[in-house]
Amino acid sequence: MLRFLIWKDIVVRYKQTVVGIAWIVIQPFVEMLVFTLVFHHFVGITSTDLPYPVFVYIGILVWTYFTAAVHSGAVSLVTARQLLHRMSFPRLYIPFSSIVSKLVDAVFSFAVLCTLLLWFDVPPSITIVWIIPLMMYLAVFAFGISLWLSVLHALYHDVGFIVPYALRILMFLTPVMYPITLVSERWQWLSMMNPVAATIEISRAAIAGTPIPFTMLIVSSWVVLFTLIGGVALFQKLESRFIDVM
Repeated sequence: MLRFLIWKDIVVRYKQTVVGIAWIVIQPFVEMLVFTLVFHHFVGITSTDLPYPVFVYIGILVWTYFTAAVHSGAVSLVTARQLLHRMSFPRLYIPFSSIVSKLVDAVFSFAVLCTLLLWFDVPPSITIVWIIPLMMYLAVFAFGISLWLSVLHALYHDVGFIVPYALRILMFLTPVMYPITLVSERWQWLSMMNPVAATIEISRAAIAGTPIPFTMLIVSSWVVLFTLIGGVALFQKLESRFIDVM
C-alpha cells in the first residue's frame, strides 16, 4: 500500500505535462540563475568557500524539497479522502508517502548540483556523502510538520491557504540565498534551531570540505524530535475525528 501511494504521487504529479519530469531540474536551475543575478550581481551578496551559483543552488535544492514535501503532506489527507473511506490501512502512510515521493525530485536536483560542481571546477570532498543522511534528517522534520498540518487542514481548510504564504516568508528567514554569517548575532539562535538552516549550512560545508557545524545539527535535532513526537501524538488522537469530518 505504501509503495502504491508513493508511486501514485510521482505519476500523478507529472502526468499530462509537456516537459514532464524535467520540471524537477528546470525549476531549481532557473531559481539559481535568478538568485545569482539579483542577490549576487545586484545586491552584492558573496560566498567564501563556494562559487555563488553552487552556494545558492545547495540552498535551493534543500528548500525546494522541504517546501514541496511539507505542502504535499499538509494537503495529503484531504486529497486522499476517498481512499480513507474505502480502504483500511495505517493513515500515517498518506503523509509519509508524500514526503518520500518528493525525495525522488531531490535525487534529480542533486545530479544538477554535481554538474555545477564540475562546471565551476569545485573538487568534491569525501564529506559530500553527508548530504544523504542530511536529506533523511530533513525528511523526518518535514514528516513531523506534515502530521501537524495534515490533521489541521483536514479539520480546518483555511490551513491550505496559510501554508504556502508561511513557507514563502520562512524562506527569507532561512539562509537560502545568503550566508548565515550575515544574520545578526542577536538572532543567530533562531537559525541554530531551524532544521532547514542546519541542513543547508552543513550541506554547504560538506561540499566545500570545511568544518561541519555539528552544533547546529545537535540544537535543531531537538526541534525535529519535538515536531515528530508531537505530530504522531496529535495525528493518532484526532484520527477518528478528521475521518468522520471528511
